[in-house]
Amino acid sequence: MIEYYFQRDEKRELWYKLLCYYYAKTELYDRTLTNARSKYDDTEAYLTNSTERSLSTQYAKKVRTDIEHVALYLNIPLEYINFNNNKGYSAQRWIDEYEKFRDDGAYGF
Repeated sequence: MIEYYFQRDEKRELWYKLLCYYYAKTELYDRTLTNARSKYDDTEAYLTNSTERSLSTQYAKKVRTDIEHVALYLNIPLEYINFNNNKGYSAQRWIDEYEKFRDDGAYGF
């Protein structure tokens, strides 16, 4: 029974790393599309036209699909796979978390 709890904590940590990757990659991409920033979070890109929003959505779908495949490969329980839990982090905090994990070799690249 103890092994089960350790495994679930490890899976939760892996999912958190994947979420950091998702939010960071999508935000960094959005920043390439515009210099405008959100009035609610001055670190978040603010997409002002339909072309920017469309490109952002396409990219986010691709990254999300890739992450879902990785999550399935890692046997992360379906209840963890929730892209809507942004923890109230700023856009920059997601990037900082991602970079911390990346620099520690957590993503294998």
